[in-house]
Amino acid sequence: IACMPEDTYNDILARCAELEPKSPQGPYNRAGVAARAGRPDDALRWLERAVELGYADRAALEQDPDLASLKDDPRFRALVGRLPSGR
Repeated sequence: IACMPEDTYNDILARCAELEPKSPQGPYNRAGVAARAGRPDDALRWLERAVELGYADRAALEQDPDLASLKDDPRFRALVGRLPSGR
């Protein structure tokens, strides 16, 4: 994520979402972009969408360096808490 401009990356992810609208990976990646850009509200909105689409990898959420800025946010903790553990 850090290797290209945010707008370019978002354009690529938007195109991927058009091609695979039911995939949770696009919203998950957009959450990482938003979190790195210092936009926690946007990041959490994208994470919510990823979970709605079936994203359930709790360990990845907890360990993803792109989401590090969200770790102490109670909304992030609540979202992680809704996911099954041990996956």
